[in-house]
Order: sequence, then C-alpha cells, then structure tokens
Amino acid sequence: MIHRLFFFSFVFFAIAANAQVSISPVASFDFGSPLFINRAQGVLNPFSGTATGTSSSESYGIGAQVAIAGIIGSIGLMGQLEGVYNTGRLNFNSPPYTVSGIDRKLLLEVGAVWNSHPIIARFGPWLSQSISSDVYENDPNGNDITPSNAKSAATHYGLSGGLAWQIPDFPLRPEINTHLDLTELSDAGVNAFSVGITLSYLFGMNGRSEVPSSLNSKDSNPSSFILHPSSFILPHRVRFLVNGSEAHGNPPLERVETYVKQYAMVDSDNAPPRVTQWVEESYHLPHLSLSSQFDRHYAGYLMVLKDSVRLIEKTFSAIPSRAHGEDTIIELDKDSAWKNVLVRLNTGVSNELVAELRTSDDQLAVARDTLVLPPADTSRTAKTIVKRQFRFVLSDNYRNFSGGSESLDLLLGKIMALLDSTNDITIMEPERQSSKPAGIALEQRIKEILGSRKVRHITSAGAQEALIVVLDR
Repeated sequence: MIHRLFFFSFVFFAIAANAQVSISPVASFDFGSPLFINRAQGVLNPFSGTATGTSSSESYGIGAQVAIAGIIGSIGLMGQLEGVYNTGRLNFNSPPYTVSGIDRKLLLEVGAVWNSHPIIARFGPWLSQSISSDVYENDPNGNDITPSNAKSAATHYGLSGGLAWQIPDFPLRPEINTHLDLTELSDAGVNAFSVGITLSYLFGMNGRSEVPSSLNSKDSNPSSFILHPSSFILPHRVRFLVNGSEAHGNPPLERVETYVKQYAMVDSDNAPPRVTQWVEESYHLPHLSLSSQFDRHYAGYLMVLKDSVRLIEKTFSAIPSRAHGEDTIIELDKDSAWKNVLVRLNTGVSNELVAELRTSDDQLAVARDTLVLPPADTSRTAKTIVKRQFRFVLSDNYRNFSGGSESLDLLLGKIMALLDSTNDITIMEPERQSSKPAGIALEQRIKEILGSRKVRHITSAGAQEALIVVLDR
C-alpha cells in the first residue's frame, strides 16, 4: 500500500509544479487514541472482567505543505506530507494493566482550501502508511502476552478538516484541525476522532497567503511570493496600500457630505449677491497606492488587471547601481492610467483588482495581490466625512451696473476672511478666456487676494462670462 501513498504524492506534486503554488515546512501535534493498536473484540484483554478503561495517544509530525491557490475563485487545493512519530497506551480497569506501543508512519493529506483572509479553512481525505510499529501487552504480573495481531492494519484512511489563522506580518500560521479515522471507526467509535494543531512557516511572507505563478498565467486570483532559490534572500512582492498601509480586507468607501454655500453676483442695479445653500453627497475611495519590491538589478513589469483585462502597465528597466529590494511606490491617485481604471468600475457592484509583478532574474518570479473595492452602498459605508465649501460667482460685468463694484468688494472681502481656514482653492474659468479689460482686471484682483497660495485652475462650461472661486474647508 505504501507505493500508493507515494503515487498520490507524486501526482499532487506534479500538478503543483505546473500551477501557482507555495511550499511551506510544517510541524504538527495531534492528541487522540492509539489507533495503531488493534481494538477488535477478543484481541486484547484476554482476562475475565470488564474491558473498560482509558486511552491516550500523542503524535508528532514534521513535513511539507504545498498550497495551490485560485483553482475556482478563492478556493484552492492543499497537499501535506509528514513523517509522524506516534505513541499511545490503553489502560484497562479490571484487571488493571496496560497495552502500549509506538508507531512510525507517513501521512498524506489533500483537500480543498477556502481562503477568506485572515481565516483559511480546509477539508479533505487523508491516507497513512505505517513504516514500523511496536505494541506491547503484559499481564498484571508483567508477563508478555502480546498477541500476533496486536497491531491494527498498516494502512489507514479518513477525513480531516482545519481552520488556520494568517497572522498579519508574521511568518507562522497556526491551524487547529481534527482527523477522523474511517478504518477504525467501527471498533473505536468516538475515539476515532483526534484533534491537533499545525504550524506552517511561510517563506518571505508578512501576513498574506503565498501563491506563485507561471510565466503565462493569466489568473486574476490573489497570490504573492513565488518560491525559487533567490527568494530566500530577496522576496519579490507587490502590495496594494490603503492610506499608506497594507490592505487587510476590503477598503471601506468614504461617504462625503459637502455643505455648499454659494454667493453669486446679480447683474442688476443695486442688487445684493444671491446666496444659496445645498448639500452634495458622494462616495470616495481612500488613498490607494501600489508598493513593488524586487531586485532592481533586473527588469520588472507591473500590471493591474480586472477580469483578466490589463488596465495599467508599468515597465521597470534594470538598474545595476540600485540597491537590492528597493521599494517602488506608485500613487494611484496621481497616476493618469488610474483614471482609465475608474472608468471601467461599476460602482453598484464590488470590483476585484489584481496587481501582478513579473521580474526576470535567475528565474521568472511572479507576485500578485488582490484588492476588492466594495460597491457604493450606504449600508456598508464605514464612516461619513463632512466638508464645507464656499463658492463665489464673480461676474466681469460688474462695472456695467450700478452697485456692481460694491457687490464685488463685498464678495472679495468674504473670500479674504475665509482664506486662513481654507484647505483647497479652485478657480473655475470659462472655456474661452476673457480678453476684455474688465475680465483681466477681475483676474488680477483675485490674484492679489489669493497671493502665493496654491490654486488649481480648471475650465467649466458653467462659468460662462464669470469666474467661480471655490474654497474647500
């Protein structure tokens, strides 16, 4: 039967070799009953009396785990091969004596994995093959009465499941798991269950699941650092940053309520400015950026994809003089290509964006990260930001009606009074710049009031023959 174990291992690892995988060393501890001891009726305890008692077993394993991510969405595959050292004993009550033993075996587990960061759940079958085992039964006087069939079958199989926690910025991933031995279920009953804990070490990780990729992969599922010899020295990685920090979960949309107060000049004799107020509601993404780290001695290629469509492409040339692993930060808010991404987003549904970094040193290395932008749904909004905005509609015809100069002076004075508490200043200008002396004079007066403050100029069809000064607080 042992050749079947190695055959299944070979098939799984062959699939993994051509897919997006991560490989991690694992250590495990399992507590239950000694199922390598034959529990069939009449085999042990040949004495008259009750056969009640207690049993205990501890297993210590060490091996390797291979994870294949993104087979179907967030569902992947997992394979784990361990060498296990198992000790156990059965304590009989009447007469009082003990059956004990040691088992050395290979354990193969495969299963489906569901990744809902930071919790990872798995479920699947397992198969074990005993390499060598020893069972000892002595009567109450110490005489060896071990029967020839004291050991259970060498091959066992069953089902296993586990819940792991991917701790952010920590390379060890703990998992609580359970095993059910279907081979011994009829004889052992509830004792066919065992519980344990497994620790996985994630190479080059800082809190994200690892999934490498092949050169021609177009999969848009989350992954990260590919494992190859240079990876143990320098991890290739790409991360979405939300407000300067790595994104853990979906970034919340910000609901912005802007209270607008507008002062508009009226082209009539001795008419005061018209004042109107309203509230504008909008949804905004937090500050997003991309952090890429790779060996700058080699070239790099960065993409942002949605539904396998490349929305952003960046190429990094090799720079031999640069330091190893230097971070490259791309501020998406300031990147012109990001505007093309926003056009493709449907704000009514969630949008999954995949960042993929490809580098070519000794081998191709591919790193990925995924960001899911939530829909613009008021029930999911994390917080509401309240802003205030003052708009001043200033006409360059102020000299053509009585009281126009006084009305302009009044509004310019109001602007000056608000400047110290203003965060952003925007001037909306007509699509066609005014060449009239009055228009030029108005622009000059506004410039004198604003002084050296940073001002953003935009054109607007709504400005017509007026300038609109917008103060955001």
